Amino acid sequence: MNRRIVTLILACILVLTMVFASACQSTPKEDTEPVNQNGDVGTDDKKPDEDNKDLPKELEKVVVVLNFTVEGDHSPWFVAKEKGYFEEEGLDVDIQRGYGSGDTVQKVMTGGADIGFADMVPIIMAIDDGADVKCFMGGNMREPSALYSAAEDANIKSPKDMEGKTIGGPPADVSIVLLEAVMEKAGADFSKVEIINMDAATRIPMLASGQIDSAASFYEKEVLFEKALKEAGKTLVTWRFDEYIDKYSCASFTSNDTIENRPEMIQKFTRALIKGYNDALEDENYGADAIMRAHPEFDPDYIYASARALEDLVWDETTREKGIGVFSPEKIQTTLDITEEYWEVENDISPDQIYTNEFVEWAHQNLE
Repeated sequence: MNRRIVTLILACILVLTMVFASACQSTPKEDTEPVNQNGDVGTDDKKPDEDNKDLPKELEKVVVVLNFTVEGDHSPWFVAKEKGYFEEEGLDVDIQRGYGSGDTVQKVMTGGADIGFADMVPIIMAIDDGADVKCFMGGNMREPSALYSAAEDANIKSPKDMEGKTIGGPPADVSIVLLEAVMEKAGADFSKVEIINMDAATRIPMLASGQIDSAASFYEKEVLFEKALKEAGKTLVTWRFDEYIDKYSCASFTSNDTIENRPEMIQKFTRALIKGYNDALEDENYGADAIMRAHPEFDPDYIYASARALEDLVWDETTREKGIGVFSPEKIQTTLDITEEYWEVENDISPDQIYTNEFVEWAHQNLE
């Protein structure tokens, strides 16, 4: 009797052991078949790139060509690069000096650069010739040209004083062509001005020596004129063209093909550049520092002096209201009208062919 009870008990234990073992084997393992929040087996809730988020991402190469040699008003570009704003946007930006706005336009047109920074007059003239380019962010929102003379010589204090005087420089120089518009606006006769053809670099020593009465150039170069005249024992007299004409100067532009096929790059580039402008305007010396660290071979006196001109160039009525780099349709039209009147423009060009605010407005709305 006792033996039969013992045998029965052992049999029961054996059956229970087998049932328990079977139950354990049928339980799914978390590491082989994960269950997500929706109860689906075999998937998890990780995002596709979560495992690779710490891996370095390949940066998109962007070649930028400026209008001329690097100057103080280019400081935002170098600030944005030095502070990593371009890299944060996934961009590897190569900033190259230019050799005149016309050459910069050609490089963008032919694919030698992705983005250019150039005067809008050559950009409009290129569009007139069939170039498929467009400005996407303003830079120099005011005309930066100025008229320089020596107080001890011609002492030219107004456009009317230019009548009967000489001016040195290349005849096709933007500043000399614009002088005609300025004089006409002021009621003066440009035909009474004698243009003495010379290389742009020769203007300063020729003015200092009294061989020409005046020279026209960008007003950030005032420090160079002032230094040369001071060494000659003379006093510089300056007046600016934007006292008489209200037009745009340099802007960032690209090809319409790039706008169509790489719009996200333009968006990200614009946002990073606006950050560079904000920082350079907050501390003009830092902007100049950034240029000097990238180009220690430059003249620091000129770079720091020209960087101080940035404040005047960036702000106008529209940018103060809507943000850095935003174009005014009315001012675009004025710039177009001046270009059509004083340069050879053969075709009817609409403002929409010249500019778009799409990217700069997006950038301002999405600043971090």
